[in-house]
Amino acid sequence: MKTSIIFLFAFVPLQYSYCQSSESILLRTSKLLNDANTLKYSSVNENYNFMTGELNRSDTLLCFFSINPSDTIVGSKYLISKRKSNFGFNGKTTFITVKDKSHLFYRNVLTADDLLGGHILYFSIQNLRDLLPIFLNDTAIFITIAKDTLVNRKSCYQFNILMKGKGINPYGKLLLRENNYRHYKLMISKKNYEPQQFISYTNENLPVWIVTYNNYKFNIAINDSIYNYQKIDNYLKYTFEEYQSILRREMELKEK
Repeated sequence: MKTSIIFLFAFVPLQYSYCQSSESILLRTSKLLNDANTLKYSSVNENYNFMTGELNRSDTLLCFFSINPSDTIVGSKYLISKRKSNFGFNGKTTFITVKDKSHLFYRNVLTADDLLGGHILYFSIQNLRDLLPIFLNDTAIFITIAKDTLVNRKSCYQFNILMKGKGINPYGKLLLRENNYRHYKLMISKKNYEPQQFISYTNENLPVWIVTYNNYKFNIAINDSIYNYQKIDNYLKYTFEEYQSILRREMELKEK
């Protein structure tokens, strides 16, 4: 009996220290992201078929964010560029460029649902910036640390994030989802505490999204004009409604 009691008392401080260090890591990452006024990074966003496990699509993105705490829609202005298109938001207007056609279409934004191509924000660093403080303070979200892993050839802490009755929407907000269990993983660099990867799983614990981050630059000078669609030259500009009409006419011509 004495041996058991000694072992129990020896184990409790060790377990407590382990949990404290997990929280400390996440707090450092949260502070790193929330102290930034501007942010540039690249990411590879992979979407998988949750039925077959096959890769649906993979996009390489170059992302620019200028943080605006007073903005209630996203929390920042952004420009996200991929091979065939750009996605932008200046705090009032959202736009998409179609590079091979030199077309640009835009729409005024009142709510996040008005964002064009809002899915491009899924698990962006802007989203993680908003979510990490919630993860740390919501007692219904369970976070455990797993075995260290390698991402981008960097040694990383690995966290399992478990939610019951909740899930993350494309805009980085938590939604109530009854009878739903969601599992996420977050990998954080052991060297500089930068997020390296985020994985979203289905209820069946199959990966749906794997987003890998790299090439961070914090608090760099970003010319505000990159978020202004009116200053993008050599593109034909349309409202979203006008562009929908153009696409409909193109479809009608193809069907004739």
